[in-house]
Formats: sequence, C-alpha cells, structure tokens
Amino acid sequence: MAMVDARRLCLTFDNLGQARRVFEGRASLPDKNAPEVSVAFPNILRLLSDLGLNATFFVEGWSAFHFPKVLETIQEAGHEVGLHGWIHEKFSDLTRARALQCINDGATALRRAGIAPVGFRAPGGVRGPFAADILKELGYFYDSSVEDDFRETCTIDDDDHGGDGLRHLPNGLVNVPWRWSMIDAIH
Repeated sequence: MAMVDARRLCLTFDNLGQARRVFEGRASLPDKNAPEVSVAFPNILRLLSDLGLNATFFVEGWSAFHFPKVLETIQEAGHEVGLHGWIHEKFSDLTRARALQCINDGATALRRAGIAPVGFRAPGGVRGPFAADILKELGYFYDSSVEDDFRETCTIDDDDHGGDGLRHLPNGLVNVPWRWSMIDAIH
C-alpha cells in the first residue's frame, strides 16, 4: 500500500473588487481599474500557476455580477470559487431573513457567472447565528467561517501556522476553520 502524504495547504483569498467599499458607502459603481481586479488578481493567479498551487477564492455576489470575466479566469486556472455573501455585509449581525437573502442573491450571481458554489465564508469572517442552517438547507457542502471575532480570539504566534482541522457543525455541515492570526489584515 502506498503512503499518502497527509499534509495539505489550504490557501484562500477573500474579496474581489469594491464590494466592501460599496457596502460601506465609500463607492457606488464597479471600477474595472481597481487594483484588486486589475493588478492583484492577475498577479496572484500568475504566482499560483508558477508555484503549481490551487486555491479557493471566496467572492461576493456583487463582484460576481460586475466581474464575471475575472471569475471565469479564476475557474479556468483550476481554482475553486466559493461564496462570500452579497456585498461584503457584516454577516454576523444579519437577521435570519437578511442572511438568507444575501446567501441566495450572492449564489444567484455566481450561478449566472457559471459557478455553482458549494463553499461559503462569511464576510467579516464570523458565521453568525443563522448561516450554518441556511447553508445546510441550500445544499452547501462546507462553511469556512469562524465563530468568534478576532478581537476576542486573536493571538499572534509566529510558530502556529495550522488551522484547527476539519470538523462537522451540529447540523452536519463541514467546517473548514482558519485562524485570525494567519490573515494578512491582522498584521
């Protein structure tokens, strides 16, 4: 029997375009020249290709609606696209009805771009009280959100580069956790 190397790198990217700035009222329209679309994504895709790595890109529905060609490029390069809400709303604060609306509308925009998402990461990182059950009801396979805000749980340990491992949430949805200390914005 051949030995299988069990080490894995789970590499993810969140956000595309100005969805968060639109949510915050700091922008109104998509900008095809925004650096995250015109510079960052082409460079990230080139680097991943050069290194022979695949990643998951969690993208907001608003961005999928406005930048379908970028999503096509990501998918053609062999990467996964997961849902990151509708417009980078503060997901953990949403009512159940609004959370359902944001997941549904975001997924509809991804599907119109030719992507059927099976994974989700809450905008802002924190799942909130309703996401897991909504995701399960809608047939998602996994959630890559966390339960606690970084201000409550973040400690920076330069020797800690691992997640806490896959687990099943009480409703059976797979959770792919990550750590706040591994997020670039924290540093």
